[in-house]
Amino acid sequence: MRFRRVAETLEWAGFVGLMLMLLFTIVDVVGSAVFNIPLRGATELVGYVQIIAIGGAMAIGFYANRHISVDFLAMYLPKPAKNILNKFVAVVCFTFFVILAWESFKYGLALQNSGELSSTAHLPLYPFAFFIAVASVVSSLYFVGQLLPAKNPGERSAEH
Repeated sequence: MRFRRVAETLEWAGFVGLMLMLLFTIVDVVGSAVFNIPLRGATELVGYVQIIAIGGAMAIGFYANRHISVDFLAMYLPKPAKNILNKFVAVVCFTFFVILAWESFKYGLALQNSGELSSTAHLPLYPFAFFIAVASVVSSLYFVGQLLPAKNPGERSAEH
């Protein structure tokens, strides 16, 4: 699908977020233990880059089929019933991610308009809300693809 590349780019952003979490933690621990100078705002910084790590991994988890699928009851359904159930789940998930994107975007605008900063590191908070909004849009587009019929025989749709 077209949006898989965007999801892969977000995955790299998530990887960078994960590496920053590691770096901030190491610098804080070594700085505290060895030099008695902890990293100011380390817990806060780790929390914010955790948003990037999770948001970046969210969409690619769907596109790469890395998500958990619980189908112990669905495996006993006939194929037409499975297809209906898969479409229903795709509609519910699409709706969830659209709402998440919309609410994250609204929250990001509110944070931007208020000029709110984090308490210790004094970082603006709105980019993190906008990042979740973008990742949620890309995730929701995966479910649009699940609702549309597959164009190519090898392309996945909700009938998997």
